[in-house]
Amino acid sequence: VFLMFAMPGTLQDSIMLRFAKSGHTNDYRIDYINDAIDIGAKSPMFGVGPGNYGLVSSEAEYTTTIDPHNAYLQIFSEQGIFAVFFVFLLYAAAFWKGLRYRKHDKLSNLIIIVLVCLFLDGVVSGLSLSSKYLYIFLGVLVAGRPRRSGNDAPPKTIGTASNV
Repeated sequence: VFLMFAMPGTLQDSIMLRFAKSGHTNDYRIDYINDAIDIGAKSPMFGVGPGNYGLVSSEAEYTTTIDPHNAYLQIFSEQGIFAVFFVFLLYAAAFWKGLRYRKHDKLSNLIIIVLVCLFLDGVVSGLSLSSKYLYIFLGVLVAGRPRRSGNDAPPKTIGTASNV
C-alpha cells in the first residue's frame, strides 16, 4: 500500500489499469491462493510433498494448476510451515548481512535490491523459489559475505591472503 503512494502517477495508473482489466486472471489467482492455503492447512507441518501441488490441485475441489502463482504459498502447501520459516529466515539473514556491510561494500546495495526483487517476485510467481540457483545464491551470500577483522576495520574477504 505504501509503495502505491510513493509511485509516480502514471506508473500507479498503469498498475491499477492492469488489475482492472485482468478480472478473469485475478479471479484465478485468488482461487489459486485460497486453494494453496487450504492444501497447506490440511498438512501444515510437512505439506503434501515437494512437487505434489499440481497433483493435489487436480482433485475436484481445487482449481487445477501446476503452482499457486505464489512461491511462499507453494512452499507452505508442499513442504509445510517449517520450510516457509526457513526460507524467510534465509532471506532475513542475507538481507541483514547486506545491511551490515553496506558502508564498506558497495556491492551490498545491489545485493539488497536483488533480494527485495526476488522476495517480491515470489509473491506473484510460483516458480522463482523452486529454482535451486536461488537457494544456492542465498546460501553463498549468507556464508560468503565479507567478515570484520576488528571493531572499525573494513571487512576482509574470506579466503584472501591478508586474512589466511
